[in-house]
Amino acid sequence: MGADKDSLTILGKLRRARAEAGRSQKEVAALIGVSERTVHSWESAHTAPDLEQLCRWARVLDLCAVLSPVEPAKAGGQAT
Repeated sequence: MGADKDSLTILGKLRRARAEAGRSQKEVAALIGVSERTVHSWESAHTAPDLEQLCRWARVLDLCAVLSPVEPAKAGGQAT
């Protein structure tokens, strides 16, 4: 099986990081300044955070790198 499609999205990475950090949606919501329902809605992909909220979420989890949705491609040995 391939990688979980959700794990490739920014929101998927943030949800996974929240769970791995042992933080609840309620706890993260309080730190971001939104309701628990809002975090649940984001993690369910019903709504999406704005850029400021997304950055706060990443900072709360100390994951600024998660904001980069694409990893750099490896050089394929082609001459330039």
